Amino acid sequence: MPQLLNENEVSYYLGEKHIYPKVEGGGSSTTCLPIVTKLASETTATLDPDKCYIWQGNPASLNISLATPSDNTVTHEYWFIFSSGSTATNISLPNGLLWDSNIDTTSQFIEANTTYEFHICNGIVRVGGAV
Repeated sequence: MPQLLNENEVSYYLGEKHIYPKVEGGGSSTTCLPIVTKLASETTATLDPDKCYIWQGNPASLNISLATPSDNTVTHEYWFIFSSGSTATNISLPNGLLWDSNIDTTSQFIEANTTYEFHICNGIVRVGGAV
């Protein structure tokens, strides 16, 4: 049974091996993002476009870079999910990204014992968190 995930006004279904965007009127689109599983010890990663990376365990830090897509005629997205443990995860993303206006990047916004979902599309970072 797929699990329903929410990101602001958009909903997604997390299936067995893929994430499917929910479309108006129910169901899901025919496109999906393959899931790549990472261990908490894998703290440095270059994310390929159009995949969802899910960290197992609680990484103490994540140093994320974004691979350049081979096709620039379509929009690509980068997606990753992790849970911080009793100490907040330290996140490092590439310079030049724009942040959703709801995120205060002047301070540490990642909190301990919280699951986060980062979505980067068109150079804009959107973040959702849940306890």
